[in-house]
Amino acid sequence: MDLRMYHGKRISVVVSRFAVQRVFFGVAAYEDDEDLGPVLRVSLQQEGGHIAGDPAFIVQEDAAAACLVADDRYGCDFCLYLGEEARTN
Repeated sequence: MDLRMYHGKRISVVVSRFAVQRVFFGVAAYEDDEDLGPVLRVSLQQEGGHIAGDPAFIVQEDAAAACLVADDRYGCDFCLYLGEEARTN
C-alpha cells in the first residue's frame, strides 16, 4: 500500500473500545519516519482549525492496509478504523 496517495486527504479516525465509538477528523500527511519507515500522520482538527497541542494518529504503512478504507460515512475521503471493531466496519 502506497501511503502517498492519502497525502492531503480528509480522514475520519474511528476508535472503538468497549462498545463505545469515538470519531476524530483530520488531514493526512505522508512522512518517511527514521524509525517507523513510511507513515501516515493524521493531524486532528476541529471546526475552525487545529486542536491545541496538535494531536495526531500515526499509522505505519504495513498496518494501514488493514484499517484504512475509502468511506465517506463521516464526511471525509477515507476512514481509519482502530480498535476492537476495526475489522467489522
